[in-house]
Amino acid sequence: MTLYFKREDLPPPPDVPGTLLMRCVSGSQAYGMATPESDVDIRGIFVPTLDYMLGFMKRVEQIERKPETVIYALQKYMNLAAGANPNILELLFVPDDCLLETHPLYQLLVDNRKLFLSRKVHYSFCGYSASQIHRLEVHRRYLLSPMKSAPNREDYGLPPGEKLISREQLGAFYVTLGHILRGVIESIPEPEIHTLYQTIVEIVQTEAFPGWEGIIQSRGLPIESFPYVQKLTGASDNFMYVLHREQAYYRAVDEWNKYQTWKRQRNPARAVLEAKWGFDLKYAAHAIRLTQQGEEIMRTGDLHVRLPDASKVRGIRDGLWLDGTPITYEKVKKYVVDKEVEMQTLYKSPDCPLPKEPDRKALDELCIEIVCKANEVPWRNHD
Repeated sequence: MTLYFKREDLPPPPDVPGTLLMRCVSGSQAYGMATPESDVDIRGIFVPTLDYMLGFMKRVEQIERKPETVIYALQKYMNLAAGANPNILELLFVPDDCLLETHPLYQLLVDNRKLFLSRKVHYSFCGYSASQIHRLEVHRRYLLSPMKSAPNREDYGLPPGEKLISREQLGAFYVTLGHILRGVIESIPEPEIHTLYQTIVEIVQTEAFPGWEGIIQSRGLPIESFPYVQKLTGASDNFMYVLHREQAYYRAVDEWNKYQTWKRQRNPARAVLEAKWGFDLKYAAHAIRLTQQGEEIMRTGDLHVRLPDASKVRGIRDGLWLDGTPITYEKVKKYVVDKEVEMQTLYKSPDCPLPKEPDRKALDELCIEIVCKANEVPWRNHD
């Protein structure tokens, strides 16, 4: 296993207002997916001092330093880990050869690391994988169908230079609709939910659901849902007509701006591979990695940050599929979708070794114990 970093070349640990529990190299280096050109991401955890926690003047939850260093306060770290954040969980399972510094109290976190694992892993790892696939698909669309000119209002049946509905008004309508949907969610017939957002039907009643307001703000309204939305809100025909066109125009402008940013900021080496294969291989590799790790946790209740088949997953970035054949977009998409289906089955299975939720009371006790010991103050269960 080749590590593409030298400890002596890494920056020293930053000053933290408390006790540094650990600092490690994370990301691709830890997964075994790094190349000589890969960044060296450094993450860590610190326990704040008592004056930091008891006062109101010092509220830093994480410390960031360039290049690529983030050190999390213990409370924020534990909250993110209990939510099954993939990038956060790995700090408790990172390989020894990636650990830079550790405090004896870090071992207390490691000894209790499985308290953080729950079936939330299904939603978090699938969600992060879906995010990678979404980026891949957006860039693939840019490659296959380059945008030729900025959108104009006339293309959407709107008068030039005159906003019939401003972005602020559009946002206010979305928020209002979100509140209405939140109040009537139990009574919405399933076909109507499908017209709103087919991809979230199975999670609208779980804690992974970000709320109707968040979904609508980020995705807009599908045209198929307009009759039902009009029925819920009592909006006029004219308003819905204009809403459809202004929403489409604003989304086209946003897409154009993103396209221009993508062209300006493309990594030259990745651009060559994108042109050759028709999609971004780095996003594909991380989507595969996330689904593999998520499934492993769901099946075994454990996580290996260093991938058992790291060389195969790393090979994706060179255009090789897991079986050694040339990679295709269709292979990547099918693999990710199949893994998501498997994790959904595991989520519902009594054989899954994970609880539905982490034991937050036990995690709270663990946090108190570590904070007290780090600050050398009496702890109620300590002799």
